[in-house]
Amino acid sequence: MEEESEFLEPSDLTLLERSVLAYQRSPVLRMIVKLYPPLAVAEAGVLGVYEYFRNRRMHVFAEEYLRLNLQVSEEQARERNFVDAFTATAKRVLNTSQDEKIRLFAHVFGNFVKGGAFDSVDALEEVLSVLDDMSMREFQLLLLLRRHEEMNERVAGENRLQRANRFWQQFTTDAENELNVPPQELPGMLERLNRTGLYTTLIGAYLDYVGDRGHLTPIFDRFLMVLDQQSAKR
Repeated sequence: MEEESEFLEPSDLTLLERSVLAYQRSPVLRMIVKLYPPLAVAEAGVLGVYEYFRNRRMHVFAEEYLRLNLQVSEEQARERNFVDAFTATAKRVLNTSQDEKIRLFAHVFGNFVKGGAFDSVDALEEVLSVLDDMSMREFQLLLLLRRHEEMNERVAGENRLQRANRFWQQFTTDAENELNVPPQELPGMLERLNRTGLYTTLIGAYLDYVGDRGHLTPIFDRFLMVLDQQSAKR
C-alpha cells in the first residue's frame, strides 16, 4: 500500500485548512489574534484560533479579509500607517454587532491596503466614522434612494425638487415595503442622515413643499467606491 503524500493539492484542502494556511502567511490575521491576549496562539494552536474566531466579531472580519485575497508583507504590516489603519478599523469592528457592517469595514480596510483609495489614515478614519455612525437600515435606505435617482435622471430645465417629486412617492412605498420604514417616519430618518454628508435635505420655499425631500451628495459615490460597490449592494 502506497504511503499518502505529505503534500496536498490546493483542491484537496478544506476551507478551514486553507484558512489556517492563510493565517500562517498573513501578518494581518496574526494582528487580529493579538487583539485577544488571553488566547495565546502558542497555547491554543491555529485551529483553536479559528474556533475562537467563530464566536467573535473579528472572525467575520478575518473571513471577509481572506476572501479579498490581499497580500501584505511583514515589512508593510510593521509600518506606522498600516498599524494605525488596522487599529482604527478593528476598534470599530469590535463595537459592531452586525456582520454585514463588519464585512463592509473589511472592504474599507482592504481598499486602504490596496492603495489609491485613501491619501492618509485620517481619510480612512473619516469613512470608518461615517459607516460606524449609520445603521445598516439607514445605509440600505440610501442605496434605495440611489436606485431611484439612477432611474430618474434630471432633465433639462428641471431642478432637484422637481426631479425628486417624480419618484418620491414610489421611493416612499419601496422604503416601507423593502425596509419596513413607515411613511410617517421616513422624513425624520432622512433628516438624521444629513449628519453623514452623504445625503442633504432640499431647502427653500416651493409652493407646498414642506422640506421632506432631498438627494444624495457626490460624497456618496466615493463612499460606495471605498466600500466596494459590488459588496455594498449585495
